Amino acid sequence: MGRREMPTMNHHRAEDLLPIADAVRPDFPWLWWARNDSARLAGMAAPPDGFPFGFLKERGLDTVVSLVGVTAYDPTPLGKCSFELEDLRGGSEPRNPAAEGAEVARAVSAVSELIRKGHGVVVHCRMGVGRTGLVLGAFLVANGHHPDKVTTWLDDVQKARGVGQVPGSGVAGCVLLVEVLGGELG
Repeated sequence: MGRREMPTMNHHRAEDLLPIADAVRPDFPWLWWARNDSARLAGMAAPPDGFPFGFLKERGLDTVVSLVGVTAYDPTPLGKCSFELEDLRGGSEPRNPAAEGAEVARAVSAVSELIRKGHGVVVHCRMGVGRTGLVLGAFLVANGHHPDKVTTWLDDVQKARGVGQVPGSGVAGCVLLVEVLGGELG
């Protein structure tokens, strides 16, 4: 698989970007922050019926990025875009690694473009763990963070959320991330 270009936020130094120490706040542990500066980026589980999207708007988030395909909910007052990624829970391999890698790259590109335009972005899958972590992790790696540090941080975030590490998700995610970026992770 050839190298896919991942957009970066070159106007920031990697050390200026989050992950932040307080990514998971005790008052709403279902929402976790990958960036909480002027370019807000967060992850969460799939919103339940009747979810108050205004709560996210009040916290500087403007767009929901779904990684579970087209969803029926209306995120007003937020915008929404959708991508369909496989659930690789338990360390399973994607059925079609090239197609999955391309979809991850499209999702990361969309997140990067939204942030470049000044939008706050919240990404979700079903549980807010594997697919969400993969896309946020790929964004952070594309913006200068070392993959090992991002993987450790993602595991720590899930433990702080009370989810714990999903067995194998970090390994499967790292393998897919290496394929997406063509093994050139700096």
